[in-house]
Parts: sequence; C-alpha cells; structure tokens
Amino acid sequence: GGKLGYKQTDIVGTGLTFDIAFKFASNTDWEGKDSQGKAPAGANHSKYGLGGDILFGWERTREDGMQEYIKAELTGNSTLSSGYATARPPAPANNAILWDVGAKVSMKLWGLCALAATDVGRKKDGAQGTVGADALLTLGYRWFSAGGYFASQASNVFQGVFLTNAMDMLQHDCAAYIKLETKGSDPDTSFLEGLDLGVDVRTYMPVHWKALARARPQAPAAANIHFPVYGKVWGSYRHDMGEYGWVKVYANLYGGTNKKNDAAPATKWKAEYCGYYECGVVVSPLEK
Repeated sequence: GGKLGYKQTDIVGTGLTFDIAFKFASNTDWEGKDSQGKAPAGANHSKYGLGGDILFGWERTREDGMQEYIKAELTGNSTLSSGYATARPPAPANNAILWDVGAKVSMKLWGLCALAATDVGRKKDGAQGTVGADALLTLGYRWFSAGGYFASQASNVFQGVFLTNAMDMLQHDCAAYIKLETKGSDPDTSFLEGLDLGVDVRTYMPVHWKALARARPQAPAAANIHFPVYGKVWGSYRHDMGEYGWVKVYANLYGGTNKKNDAAPATKWKAEYCGYYECGVVVSPLEK
C-alpha cells in the first residue's frame, strides 16, 4: 500500500491547515500470497482498494503552551472488486463492493472539547447486505466529559466482546461514558502541579438489552442481561527531584460487571462482579 498527499500548515500566518491525500492498498502481495508465502484459499486474495482523506483546520498555541484547534475531516474508501462478504447465498452482500465514507469534526478551545464523528458504508461484517452506520459524540469542559456511541447492526462491534455465539446481535446498539479528571500538566484542569486524579464510568449495549428482552419473552430471567458497567478510579503524584530526576506514586482501581460468560445457576448477570487494583512507585534518577 501507499499514500500520497499534500499538506500546508499555518497558511499565510493565519493558523489554517489544509491536508489532502490519496491511498492505495492491497490485502496480499502482488502474487496473491500472505505474509507466510501461501496463497489464501478461495477468491479473497489479490484484492485492491482506493481511498482519500481531506482535512481543513485551524490551530494555535496559547501563551501557557496549550494547543487549541478546530478541525473538519472527511475520508472515503472502496475496494476495486467484490467477493469479500461470504454470506450464505443468495445474500446480496456476496458480490458487493465494500465501501465507506466517514466524517469527523473536533475542537479544543477555551477549555471546551468536542468531537463528532460518523461512518457509513457496506462493510464485511454486514453479511446481510445492509449498509452499516455508526456515530460518536463527546463533549467536555475542563474537568468533566461525557460521550455516546451508536452502531447499527451491520457495524456493531460489541457482539464478540459481550455476547456468546448463541446470542447473535439482533438490533442496533450503543454505549456511553462519563468522566471527571484533573491533570497536573493541563492548565485547564490542574488543581496541583504533578497531581493526576480521575474517575471514569462506562456502560454498553442498553439498546440491545431491551431488544433481547423483547425477543425472548418466555426466556428465563438470566437471559435478559443487565447493562454491562465498567469503571476506573485513578490517581498519581509526580515530584521533581532536582533538575534531572523525579519520583511518582500511583494507584489505580478497576471494576466491572456483566461480561458475556454465563451466570451461575439461579442468578442474574448483575450479580457478577470483577475488579483489580494496581499501585506502585516509579523513580527516575536521571532524565534529560
């Protein structure tokens, strides 16, 4: 594969940036062999694709050294031949060319951070012949941030993480998170130089949880899973020792519930919990 592009930064001193590129890639070498020198079985070899990216942006460096920016990006990719999707005949995706188009807008300005991204296309995992789509939105101001993610059935990535093979993805899904964080190196969030503290809570599959419950009205209670919830609490403090050395103490605590493994008899998945912690001291006597 390869990529050829043109980029111009700080156009005539305005801070504006323009970046455009074109891409070409293959999934094997020119003889259709994989990294071990073997030709893959079937027709899924010697496949090639094209793509392109374009970015418009503005950025500046504040007096305190922090970067601020606003960026808009667009990308597109497509295979040059069909045959990737291998659904059972006569699924329309069997001979479809794969493609996707994505867009992203991001900003960090005056302590406010925001990101919105979306992707639409006919993907390999959309073996039903449907077009998949997903979207991400995050918002944050200084210490606080939150976000949500949505994926249609053809774009869904949660099945292999949270579900067994017998629980195929039935509907669209989503995820969400909320976070509070202070960084000692970030002037917008710092309470004390060298001190990092934070808490992060995430949940996955709330849409699919309801779809599964409706699809199996006669199923045992254990089949209707509760929201998988994960969390992290962390803290660290770094103290400089002279001009070239430093010492840092840290502690992290992780927790979660409701993974894809079956629950114990006569229990719901909400009764399953896991967690671990780590703590330590890092010393760097000399760094330059």
